[in-house]
Amino acid sequence: MKQGIIFAVICLTLLLTACNDATQMNEEEPVSESDSGDSVEKDNSNESVLALKDISEIEEHYANLGVDNVAIYDVKKVPRDAVTLELMVNAYEDGKRVDEYERGVVGIGLREKHREELDELAITLTKNPSKTEDTTYRLDLAQVFDRNKEGNGDSSTYVDTSVSTTPILEIPFQNEESVVTSIQPSAPVELGETSWLIVQHSGSSTTNNINSERNLEELINDEERVMVIGVHWSEKSITELADE
Repeated sequence: MKQGIIFAVICLTLLLTACNDATQMNEEEPVSESDSGDSVEKDNSNESVLALKDISEIEEHYANLGVDNVAIYDVKKVPRDAVTLELMVNAYEDGKRVDEYERGVVGIGLREKHREELDELAITLTKNPSKTEDTTYRLDLAQVFDRNKEGNGDSSTYVDTSVSTTPILEIPFQNEESVVTSIQPSAPVELGETSWLIVQHSGSSTTNNINSERNLEELINDEERVMVIGVHWSEKSITELADE
Protein backbone atom coordinates (compact mmCIF):
# COMPACT_ATOMS: atom_id res chain seq x y z
CA MET A 1 0.00 0.00 0.00
CA LYS A 2 2.80 2.43 0.89
CA GLN A 3 4.52 1.64 -2.40
CA GLY A 4 1.30 2.49 -4.28
CA ILE A 5 1.00 5.83 -2.47
CA ILE A 6 4.65 6.70 -3.11
CA PHE A 7 4.22 5.81 -6.79
CA ALA A 8 1.14 8.04 -7.09
CA VAL A 9 2.99 10.97 -5.50
CA ILE A 10 5.95 10.47 -7.86
CA CYS A 11 3.58 10.41 -10.86
CA LEU A 12 1.86 13.54 -9.62
CA THR A 13 5.19 15.31 -9.19
CA LEU A 14 6.26 14.27 -12.69
CA LEU A 15 3.00 15.59 -14.07
CA LEU A 16 3.40 18.94 -12.34
CA THR A 17 7.00 19.17 -13.52
CA ALA A 18 5.82 18.53 -17.08
CA CYS A 19 3.23 21.28 -16.68
CA ASN A 20 5.99 23.62 -15.57
CA ASP A 21 8.18 22.74 -18.57
CA ALA A 22 5.29 23.27 -20.97
CA THR A 23 4.49 26.62 -19.33
CA GLN A 24 8.06 27.83 -19.73
CA MET A 25 8.03 26.83 -23.43
CA ASN A 26 4.84 28.80 -23.96
CA GLU A 27 6.31 31.82 -22.17
CA GLU A 28 9.18 31.93 -24.67
CA GLU A 29 6.77 32.96 -27.44
CA PRO A 30 6.97 36.65 -28.45
CA VAL A 31 4.62 39.04 -26.68
CA SER A 32 2.88 41.70 -28.74
CA GLU A 33 3.16 45.35 -27.72
CA SER A 34 -0.50 45.48 -26.79
CA ASP A 35 0.01 42.64 -24.30
CA SER A 36 3.44 43.57 -22.96
CA GLY A 37 2.13 45.79 -20.18
CA ASP A 38 0.22 42.92 -18.59
CA SER A 39 2.60 40.10 -19.47
CA VAL A 40 3.79 39.65 -15.89
CA GLU A 41 0.40 39.62 -14.22
CA LYS A 42 -2.34 37.03 -14.51
CA ASP A 43 -5.65 37.70 -16.19
CA ASN A 44 -8.00 38.62 -13.36
CA SER A 45 -11.21 38.40 -15.38
CA ASN A 46 -12.11 35.02 -13.84
CA GLU A 47 -10.13 35.19 -10.62
CA SER A 48 -13.16 34.16 -8.52
CA VAL A 49 -13.17 30.63 -9.98
CA LEU A 50 -10.90 27.60 -10.17
CA ALA A 51 -10.44 26.94 -13.89
CA LEU A 52 -9.56 23.51 -15.27
CA LYS A 53 -6.11 23.64 -16.85
CA ASP A 54 -5.49 22.47 -20.41
CA ILE A 55 -2.68 19.95 -20.56
CA SER A 56 -0.53 18.73 -23.43
CA GLU A 57 -0.18 15.16 -24.70
CA ILE A 58 2.96 14.52 -22.66
CA GLU A 59 1.29 15.94 -19.55
CA GLU A 60 -1.69 13.69 -20.19
CA HIS A 61 0.70 10.73 -20.44
CA TYR A 62 2.14 11.52 -17.01
CA ALA A 63 -1.34 12.11 -15.64
CA ASN A 64 -2.40 8.57 -16.45
CA LEU A 65 0.53 6.88 -14.73
CA GLY A 66 -0.81 4.99 -11.72
CA VAL A 67 -4.02 7.00 -11.33
CA ASP A 68 -7.54 6.75 -12.71
CA ASN A 69 -8.50 10.41 -12.84
CA VAL A 70 -6.58 13.67 -12.44
CA ALA A 71 -7.80 17.26 -12.35
CA ILE A 72 -5.46 20.27 -12.44
CA TYR A 73 -6.88 23.73 -11.74
CA ASP A 74 -5.45 27.21 -12.12
CA VAL A 75 -5.77 29.20 -8.90
CA LYS A 76 -6.15 32.91 -9.56
CA LYS A 77 -7.52 33.91 -6.17
CA VAL A 78 -7.23 32.67 -2.60
CA PRO A 79 -9.91 33.93 -0.17
CA ARG A 80 -8.45 36.72 1.98
CA ASP A 81 -8.82 34.95 5.36
CA ALA A 82 -8.29 31.35 4.22
CA VAL A 83 -5.59 29.56 6.22
CA THR A 84 -6.44 25.91 5.46
CA LEU A 85 -7.38 23.99 2.33
CA GLU A 86 -9.44 20.85 3.02
CA LEU A 87 -10.11 18.00 0.62
CA MET A 88 -13.82 17.17 0.85
CA VAL A 89 -15.73 13.99 -0.06
CA ASN A 90 -19.50 13.47 0.06
CA ALA A 91 -20.99 10.09 -0.93
CA TYR A 92 -24.67 9.31 -1.43
CA GLU A 93 -26.65 6.12 -2.00
CA ASP A 94 -30.35 6.14 -2.89
CA GLY A 95 -30.47 9.84 -2.14
CA LYS A 96 -28.96 9.57 1.35
CA ARG A 97 -25.50 10.48 2.63
CA VAL A 98 -23.54 7.30 3.42
CA ASP A 99 -20.00 8.44 4.24
CA GLU A 100 -18.60 9.59 7.58
CA TYR A 101 -16.50 12.52 6.40
CA GLU A 102 -18.19 15.42 8.14
CA ARG A 103 -14.98 17.45 7.84
CA GLY A 104 -12.30 17.30 5.17
CA VAL A 105 -10.52 13.99 4.68
CA VAL A 106 -7.23 15.90 4.68
CA GLY A 107 -6.19 19.49 5.37
CA ILE A 108 -3.21 21.49 4.13
CA GLY A 109 -2.17 24.72 5.79
CA LEU A 110 -1.82 27.70 3.45
CA ARG A 111 1.52 29.15 4.48
CA GLU A 112 1.30 32.91 4.85
CA LYS A 113 4.41 33.63 2.79
CA HIS A 114 3.12 31.45 -0.07
CA ARG A 115 -0.58 32.28 0.18
CA GLU A 116 -0.57 34.67 -2.75
CA GLU A 117 1.76 32.40 -4.75
CA LEU A 118 -0.59 29.42 -4.90
CA ASP A 119 -0.75 28.82 -8.64
CA GLU A 120 -2.33 25.39 -9.22
CA LEU A 121 -4.15 22.59 -7.42
CA ALA A 122 -3.97 18.97 -8.56
CA ILE A 123 -6.25 16.16 -7.38
CA THR A 124 -5.88 12.50 -8.35
CA LEU A 125 -8.45 9.77 -7.75
CA THR A 126 -7.54 6.08 -7.86
CA LYS A 127 -9.82 3.12 -7.25
CA ASN A 128 -8.28 0.33 -5.20
CA PRO A 129 -8.89 -3.35 -5.98
CA SER A 130 -11.33 -4.90 -3.53
CA LYS A 131 -12.72 -8.39 -3.02
CA THR A 132 -15.63 -7.07 -0.97
CA GLU A 133 -18.78 -5.21 -1.95
CA ASP A 134 -17.36 -1.98 -0.55
CA THR A 135 -15.32 0.23 -2.83
CA THR A 136 -12.18 2.02 -1.66
CA TYR A 137 -10.39 4.98 -3.23
CA ARG A 138 -7.15 6.84 -2.76
CA LEU A 139 -7.03 10.62 -3.19
CA ASP A 140 -3.95 12.80 -3.56
CA LEU A 141 -3.88 16.60 -3.31
CA ALA A 142 -0.94 18.77 -4.38
CA GLN A 143 -0.33 22.52 -4.30
CA VAL A 144 1.89 24.22 -6.89
CA PHE A 145 3.37 27.62 -6.11
CA ASP A 146 4.48 30.32 -8.55
CA ARG A 147 7.69 32.25 -7.86
CA ASN A 148 6.91 34.81 -10.53
CA LYS A 149 4.13 36.63 -8.67
CA GLU A 150 6.06 39.87 -8.34
CA GLY A 151 7.50 39.80 -11.83
CA ASN A 152 11.12 39.18 -10.93
CA GLY A 153 11.76 37.44 -14.23
CA ASP A 154 11.95 33.96 -12.72
CA SER A 155 9.19 32.02 -14.47
CA SER A 156 9.78 28.77 -12.58
CA THR A 157 7.22 27.07 -10.39
CA TYR A 158 7.82 24.69 -7.56
CA VAL A 159 5.79 21.90 -5.97
CA ASP A 160 5.15 22.18 -2.26
CA THR A 161 6.87 19.31 -0.48
CA SER A 162 3.68 18.66 1.49
CA VAL A 163 1.95 16.77 -1.31
CA SER A 164 -0.79 15.13 0.75
CA THR A 165 -2.25 11.67 0.47
CA THR A 166 -5.44 10.78 2.29
CA PRO A 167 -6.06 7.57 4.15
CA ILE A 168 -7.92 5.03 2.05
CA LEU A 169 -11.52 6.19 1.63
CA GLU A 170 -13.97 3.42 2.43
CA ILE A 171 -17.19 4.14 0.55
CA PRO A 172 -20.00 1.55 0.86
CA PHE A 173 -20.55 1.23 -2.89
CA GLN A 174 -20.66 -2.09 -4.68
CA ASN A 175 -17.93 -2.61 -7.24
CA GLU A 176 -19.29 -1.54 -10.61
CA GLU A 177 -17.72 -1.28 -14.04
CA SER A 178 -20.16 1.35 -15.32
CA VAL A 179 -19.18 4.40 -13.29
CA VAL A 180 -19.37 7.85 -14.88
CA THR A 181 -16.65 10.31 -13.82
CA SER A 182 -16.93 14.00 -14.68
CA ILE A 183 -14.43 16.78 -14.00
CA GLN A 184 -15.89 20.24 -13.61
CA PRO A 185 -14.51 22.92 -15.97
CA SER A 186 -14.73 25.59 -13.26
CA ALA A 187 -15.74 26.07 -9.63
CA PRO A 188 -16.28 29.16 -7.46
CA VAL A 189 -13.72 30.13 -4.82
CA GLU A 190 -15.31 31.43 -1.62
CA LEU A 191 -14.25 31.33 2.01
CA GLY A 192 -16.25 28.76 3.99
CA GLU A 193 -17.62 27.13 0.85
CA THR A 194 -16.71 23.91 -0.98
CA SER A 195 -15.62 24.04 -4.61
CA TRP A 196 -16.78 20.71 -6.09
CA LEU A 197 -14.33 19.52 -8.76
CA ILE A 198 -14.95 15.82 -9.48
CA VAL A 199 -18.19 13.80 -9.51
CA GLN A 200 -18.72 10.05 -9.91
CA HIS A 201 -22.10 8.37 -10.27
CA SER A 202 -23.57 5.04 -11.31
CA GLY A 203 -25.94 6.13 -14.09
CA SER A 204 -26.21 8.23 -17.24
CA SER A 205 -27.09 11.68 -15.88
CA THR A 206 -25.10 14.70 -16.98
CA THR A 207 -24.66 18.07 -15.34
CA ASN A 208 -22.48 20.98 -16.33
CA ASN A 209 -22.37 22.51 -12.87
CA ILE A 210 -22.41 20.43 -9.68
CA ASN A 211 -21.65 23.61 -7.76
CA SER A 212 -25.25 24.58 -8.35
CA GLU A 213 -27.14 23.37 -5.27
CA ARG A 214 -30.17 22.51 -7.42
CA ASN A 215 -28.15 20.52 -9.98
CA LEU A 216 -26.33 18.56 -7.28
CA GLU A 217 -29.58 17.77 -5.48
CA GLU A 218 -31.17 16.51 -8.71
CA LEU A 219 -28.14 14.31 -9.43
CA ILE A 220 -28.23 12.81 -5.93
CA ASN A 221 -31.94 12.05 -6.26
CA ASP A 222 -31.73 10.68 -9.82
CA GLU A 223 -28.76 8.35 -9.42
CA GLU A 224 -28.41 5.32 -7.17
CA ARG A 225 -24.86 6.22 -6.14
CA VAL A 226 -23.06 9.57 -6.23
CA MET A 227 -19.67 10.73 -4.93
CA VAL A 228 -18.45 14.33 -5.17
CA ILE A 229 -14.92 15.54 -4.43
CA GLY A 230 -13.78 19.10 -3.92
CA VAL A 231 -11.78 21.57 -1.86
CA HIS A 232 -12.95 23.74 1.03
CA TRP A 233 -11.35 27.05 1.93
CA SER A 234 -11.38 27.49 5.70
CA GLU A 235 -10.36 30.33 8.03
CA LYS A 236 -9.67 27.80 10.77
CA SER A 237 -6.29 26.22 11.32
CA ILE A 238 -5.74 22.48 10.97
CA THR A 239 -5.50 22.23 14.78
CA GLU A 240 -8.84 24.00 15.24
CA LEU A 241 -10.51 21.75 12.67
CA ALA A 242 -9.11 18.63 14.34
CA ASP A 243 -10.54 19.71 17.70
CA GLU A 244 -14.09 20.08 16.39
